[in-house]
Amino acid sequence: MPDTQKGNEQGALVGVISATGAILVVGLGLVFVFVLSVVSLGTVPDTQKSTVITAAFTVIGTVVGTYFGVRAGSAGKERVEAARDLEAMKVQELAAQVDAPAAQEAMDRATKRVVAERSASLPDLPTL
Repeated sequence: MPDTQKGNEQGALVGVISATGAILVVGLGLVFVFVLSVVSLGTVPDTQKSTVITAAFTVIGTVVGTYFGVRAGSAGKERVEAARDLEAMKVQELAAQVDAPAAQEAMDRATKRVVAERSASLPDLPTL
């Protein structure tokens, strides 16, 4: 089996284990909140039962919202990293086709642009 295919399979396995672990932790947390709520409803006076229910729904909403928020952010990060890697490959291929003097001139221009941009937008960053 080629190394890249083996690495992809290992990465997929780690992703499945990670997702399963996250779902398990969230599920156990929700079960724990449910059990605490049921026990609390049996022990608190009738005037405070709505407080227990409200607290339970708040915790459940927070946990579920956080879980899906982290998942969405993680997916967005993966898409951005994949796009960045693709652009880096394009730049490397283009740089391989350029002669040395033109490449040095382009690097000098890029360095000047970066220095000017950093000094204009974020003066507290160190210059190159």
